[in-house]
Amino acid sequence: MKIAFIDRSGANSIWSVLYSIATVLVLSGHEVTFFKVDDGQQRETLPVPEGTREVRIPVPTANGFFSLIYQQIYLFFSLLNIARKNSFDIVHANFINPAWLARIVFHLYKVKIVNTRHELSGSMSRHWRIADRLTEKFIDSQVYISSTVARSFSRSSDNDSNCIIMNGIDVHAFDKPVKDLISPNRPTVITVGRFVKVKGHSVLISAWADVIEKHPNARLILVGDGPERHNLECQCAKQNVLSSVEFPGWMSKQDAHRLIKQARMMVVPSDGSQEGFGLVVAEAMASRTPLICSDIPVFREVASNTADYFSPGNYEELSKAIISMLDDKNRANKMANKAASRVSELFDESTMAESYINLYYKLL
Repeated sequence: MKIAFIDRSGANSIWSVLYSIATVLVLSGHEVTFFKVDDGQQRETLPVPEGTREVRIPVPTANGFFSLIYQQIYLFFSLLNIARKNSFDIVHANFINPAWLARIVFHLYKVKIVNTRHELSGSMSRHWRIADRLTEKFIDSQVYISSTVARSFSRSSDNDSNCIIMNGIDVHAFDKPVKDLISPNRPTVITVGRFVKVKGHSVLISAWADVIEKHPNARLILVGDGPERHNLECQCAKQNVLSSVEFPGWMSKQDAHRLIKQARMMVVPSDGSQEGFGLVVAEAMASRTPLICSDIPVFREVASNTADYFSPGNYEELSKAIISMLDDKNRANKMANKAASRVSELFDESTMAESYINLYYKLL
């Protein structure tokens, strides 16, 4: 079987999921290609699995509507050229950009199309929703990464072309002992994600002022980067918490996992408008790191009763939840152990990969 995966080069959360699927495919003797669309503004991409072919598709940068049109036309002809020169059995597309063009091009060449829906329908701009509607008829199988995502498209898994396959992680990677990166004398709270407003970092910083009044030795680590970084640093300075907050930037997956494993707790404060799953939630669960999440449907779907929750945007509720978890370490650890059992049962990457590969075989 010859299978190609396509997405933007910097969509590392997607590539980390596809990595495990590709690894199993390669070990089974199949040919796998990663097509990574690069507009020159993507962050550093993850390496590909051994035995996987990586092809970069350079496209012009889109800074406005007309440059976006030009970019998409350029990408269309690039994909046509790829389709002419290659013979694939299945193309597995992901986010709407570039998935909508992949659907058109590879349908023309009678290639089976699998499209995984990672985003919520309401998070897409109007022009992407139109592109989605116009091209979804070319999809042979639609996969949703959660029931929350399926509901956002007003769909279910009640027919042969739709199914839900939850994202998976390497749960065993978190069992390994790690070298200390955090002082055990300082209770450390961590969050990991791109610095954009929808991720809720500002709410966490607002809550942090109350936390350090009760626990002055506590430390907050915000792993990531993005357009809101300067505003977040200014907010820390304004609220006089900068000395207890760290901005290490983007870290390697391994280093981020080590920090998560050693932290006293993980906080995921997203507002819910763009969350289709939340890999960091599953990673904290696998790490046996106590977890506090914003109370949005998909986090309830993933973590269930193994996390504490606060109303999205409510920093007072969040500060109380953090303080409560810091005060009651035994309760926090019990919840974390329940979370580890849940993630091993439901979100193991080997189970996810098997589900996808069975789907590919079914289509062929």
